[in-house]
Amino acid sequence: MHGVSNQGAPIEPTKIPGRVIFILVYLTGLVIVALYSAALTSILAIKVQHLPFTNEETLLYNSPYSIITVAGTVQVDAFQVRNHFHDLI
Repeated sequence: MHGVSNQGAPIEPTKIPGRVIFILVYLTGLVIVALYSAALTSILAIKVQHLPFTNEETLLYNSPYSIITVAGTVQVDAFQVRNHFHDLI
């Protein structure tokens, strides 16, 4: 078992069930360390972005940005209908 853990142990399992348990505990620890490392790496690798608006309402009414579309397209009609309904409410 010295080859698995690369260390000497005062008590080494000599029978098959003891060796199986030793290897399972070793592999479980290895998987836990790998999962922890992957989670930590993914948390530190992602940069949180703060967008200036969260939906179309804030884009239309509370944002310094303007919407540019081609005249006579479906997008213009959709925003005009939405503005009309918003004015009625």
